[in-house]
Amino acid sequence: NTTWAVFGHVSYAVTDALTLTGGARYTDDEKDLAAFHAPLFPIAPQTVSDDQVSWDLNALYEVSDQLNIYGRLASGFRAPTIQGRDVAFFSPPSVATSEKIMSYELGFKSELANRRVRLNGAIFHYRVEDPQFTAVGGAGNLVQLVTADEGRAWGFELDGTFRASENFLLT
Repeated sequence: NTTWAVFGHVSYAVTDALTLTGGARYTDDEKDLAAFHAPLFPIAPQTVSDDQVSWDLNALYEVSDQLNIYGRLASGFRAPTIQGRDVAFFSPPSVATSEKIMSYELGFKSELANRRVRLNGAIFHYRVEDPQFTAVGGAGNLVQLVTADEGRAWGFELDGTFRASENFLLT
């Protein structure tokens, strides 16, 4: 497996309350698998590779000393991969193509009651193209990589903490 990447990110304070951040990453990934069995069970070498640019954009707005709101738009990817476990059982390796994701998030972070209460929340949506999965079992009891068409998710997160005393924290 050979992977290399170059990345960078920059933040800019538009005002005292608003900060914009952006980042980008270029990744180049290559995987090779070579296996050998007796001539009755030839295993062809496998090679997968991909290079992608992923990025993110963020905005953070400080409403007050106790409340920040933010938004984030980001892309990402997971490189292709090879599952070689089944070579030991005289089956060819399986391959999954690259997985690509686009995500959106809006949220808030707050510290209240003299920093004794922390409450954070977010809503999100993401879409994954070509998600990679591992399928286990079947007639041959194999472990195979598969690539689905797409996946989508929507949701929310809410978390909080309450410092009841110096030595007692509820989450």
